[in-house]
Amino acid sequence: MANALKFGNGNWATKEDSVLAYNDENNNFKPLPFDFTRASTATYVDSDGLIKNAGKGEARIDYTDNTDGALKLEPQRTNLITYSDDLTTLTKTNTTITANQAVSPDGTLNADEIIGTGFARSTYAINNGDITVSCYVKSNDGSSKDFKMGAGSLGSIGNSTFTATSEWQRFTHTFSTTAQSTDFGFFATGGTSLGLYLFGFQLEQGSYPTSYIPTQGSTVTRLADSCSGAGNSEVFNDSEGVLYVEASSFVNGADCRITLSGGILANRVSIEFDANPNTIKGFMGNNGFLQSTSYNQTNNLKIALNYKANDFKMFINGVKIGTDISATASTGIDRIDFSNYNGDVPFLGICRDVRIYTTALTDTELAALTQA
Repeated sequence: MANALKFGNGNWATKEDSVLAYNDENNNFKPLPFDFTRASTATYVDSDGLIKNAGKGEARIDYTDNTDGALKLEPQRTNLITYSDDLTTLTKTNTTITANQAVSPDGTLNADEIIGTGFARSTYAINNGDITVSCYVKSNDGSSKDFKMGAGSLGSIGNSTFTATSEWQRFTHTFSTTAQSTDFGFFATGGTSLGLYLFGFQLEQGSYPTSYIPTQGSTVTRLADSCSGAGNSEVFNDSEGVLYVEASSFVNGADCRITLSGGILANRVSIEFDANPNTIKGFMGNNGFLQSTSYNQTNNLKIALNYKANDFKMFINGVKIGTDISATASTGIDRIDFSNYNGDVPFLGICRDVRIYTTALTDTELAALTQA
């Protein structure tokens, strides 16, 4: 198989305003910066398993689900919980919360302990639509313990039952509501007394949880990530090649893209996680098009687009999706963007690996490259 320009799979490195990549055919490190922006700080899980803080404009390589690390790109979100690490501020009924009783997932002694047979909650203003509540929780004595988390006043719609263990886990619950404000917190269930350590309470408008947003007395907004513009015309081959991506989106029906282009429709080579669930699309130039409707976008997918005039192919997880023998070759490719060719429709998700092959590959090579 031909050598690739590697952008990931353990080759991620970060510094302010950029994501760098190994891009030498001999795997020698060369800087190839993206234009990366985020006008706020943001958290991520580092290689040691601890939650860390990335500064403004610093890309996040997250190790939550990948030992090699993966580029995390998220939308803007606000944590509506005003004291995310001080749960003693919740209104308590037949419960007690004591601050700083255990080492939390950020490695410091700042996890609170809740005990009792009642609940601890506070009321927060929310908008209509999807809402997601999350918190890091573990048992305070190592045994498995059931508890409820979410909106107590909305019953089974607004909260869910979870089981805490001796290990820290981030539990999340998402639901839709027309309420303008409601109570959120932690509730004993089935006559079982609460005995939990808590850290990182978060409440956000949206259909899925995003990375932890710390607060200390007021709501806090983490702004959106943007990553684009890596490379130049000398890096890419216009006439033929392969765009390979190993990635997942945060929601099945994401409407997000990763694209090679020169900034216009006619020279794009683009992988799209479509707005329709389970749908992955591939585009080349003005007329090259292939798609599959068989893959949940939140799963880790290995996708390859083989781009060449009259030989446009797409493979997903080792399976050949199809070939377009009438597609016109792209020209003028000079960049890779985590978005559409014109900068809109940004990619939102986890990108574990991106590679650019400067020659077309055989079906056997493409199947091996994308093998799940």
